Amino acid sequence: MGVQPNNSIDQVSSKTGFNRIVGFISKIVDPLTSKIGVTIGAIVLFSMMLLTFFDVGGRFLLNKPINGSLEITEYMMGLTVIFAIGYTAFRKGHIRVDIIMQFVSRKINLWMDIVANLLTMLFYIFIAWQTWLNAVSTFESKLTSAVLLIPSYPFVFIVAIGAAVVALIFFRDFLNSISEVGR
Repeated sequence: MGVQPNNSIDQVSSKTGFNRIVGFISKIVDPLTSKIGVTIGAIVLFSMMLLTFFDVGGRFLLNKPINGSLEITEYMMGLTVIFAIGYTAFRKGHIRVDIIMQFVSRKINLWMDIVANLLTMLFYIFIAWQTWLNAVSTFESKLTSAVLLIPSYPFVFIVAIGAAVVALIFFRDFLNSISEVGR
């Protein structure tokens, strides 16, 4: 009767620093994008659809459009887009051109993933940073919509936070790619 290996010790010892960081980031961004972001995005998109339907119907049937519907739709569109980008990044659903990638080795594919994830992460960090600065400026200037006087800054802050979450998703993917190259 041989000694059985202790799998839990092997699993703990095989967990690298990258894997711990990836696990921590995943605990934050996975629920934000796969549950909360999708739910909010779907509700906002459905509300935007209803608003547009009733606005167009009111305009053509009753000659009475909904005041400020364009403003509300613009705010909703910003939220829908950032939540959709986050969910698509979470699902790894962004477009990849595999024409060249299918003819190179797995190692080169991983290095290409590292570069792509790094550049995309930096791009979204820049977007989050600039959007945050814009949100602060919007808050300080007390900018509102023209008809309904809805403050703009909450929507801009949400987009900035959403872009930061997308950057975290690509940071996690970047670390995963580095971890795979090291194997």
